[in-house]
Amino acid sequence: MKIKEILKQREEYIKLRYQKLYGANEYEEYLKRDKQALRKQCVILGVLLLTVIALWILLGITNKPVIREGKKQEIIEVQRPPKGGKTTTLDTKIWAVKDGKTVSVNREIVIEPHNSKNTSDVSAVGSETKEQILERKLSEVSRGLNKDTSKIKVRLPRVLKDGTKIFWQKQEKNYLTLIIFSVALWVLFFGAGRYRGIKKEEREAKASIIREIPEFINKLVLLMEGGIVLQEAFDRIIADYETSDVSNNYFYEQLSQIRHKVKNTNCVMYEELMSFAKRSGIKELMRFASVICDSAYKGNDMSEKLRKEGRMLWFERKKQCEKSGRIAESKLTFPLMILILVLIMITVAPAMINM
Repeated sequence: MKIKEILKQREEYIKLRYQKLYGANEYEEYLKRDKQALRKQCVILGVLLLTVIALWILLGITNKPVIREGKKQEIIEVQRPPKGGKTTTLDTKIWAVKDGKTVSVNREIVIEPHNSKNTSDVSAVGSETKEQILERKLSEVSRGLNKDTSKIKVRLPRVLKDGTKIFWQKQEKNYLTLIIFSVALWVLFFGAGRYRGIKKEEREAKASIIREIPEFINKLVLLMEGGIVLQEAFDRIIADYETSDVSNNYFYEQLSQIRHKVKNTNCVMYEELMSFAKRSGIKELMRFASVICDSAYKGNDMSEKLRKEGRMLWFERKKQCEKSGRIAESKLTFPLMILILVLIMITVAPAMINM
């Protein structure tokens, strides 16, 4: 029940963020699009994870050597792959018993094909153990398995040279761990991805407003100084955007919605503009909307105020561009250093080889 409530609260939280971004009447389409994109990504990730699991299981089955087991699943002998075949590996757990003490070691033994040349000095890879002496002796035994590949069957030794009894058991691959890890990865991706879409749109919306508002104010001032009233100047700028090839511009799309709403419902333009500014929470837009509202309520001349606001916004935009440039330069420094190191290595390597 708690999980259901948490999921419901998350959905409501995301819904409120979309409402804040696009307005109470327009958010549903964007929310639906975000859900569809997330669902598609989760399906693709799920298919990829299932493919990896299936391939891992298939490789584990096809690369498994034929073994003969005794009592208690003890491995007695292993059959080599046929001549010209691929080298196979076998995960084992080795039990060593001496003087009443028992030690277990996990090892992967390599079985070379029948009548093949032994190309490796070490044919076992396993986890480290505190008993280093036993580890060394087991490594010697593992290497000895492929010294003579003329016999099709490899009989695993039961006793070491010092009298230590050893027992070999097959270690099954832990497919359950991979499945649990894959499910956990999918759940984490879904949980993180639920907010990824709205966060991206919020960043793009903020960037769009800060980028476009200085130019919009300049256009508005030029039209108003040419004798056009505020409402008509606003309509002309938005109409030019709607007939242009530019699309997916958050700032102008929101202004376009305001224009159509004012035209169809007889709402007041500057009140809708102030509502948009409050929803965005961006100080530059709120200052611009405040100038429009103050002039509308008090009857003041807004051209000079808008011109000053426009100059200030252009200055802030210039500073932001300079800051972005410095960040881009710092990000390029590390790849450039790597490239220089590679060039130095390419230049110095022949001389070092000749030495």
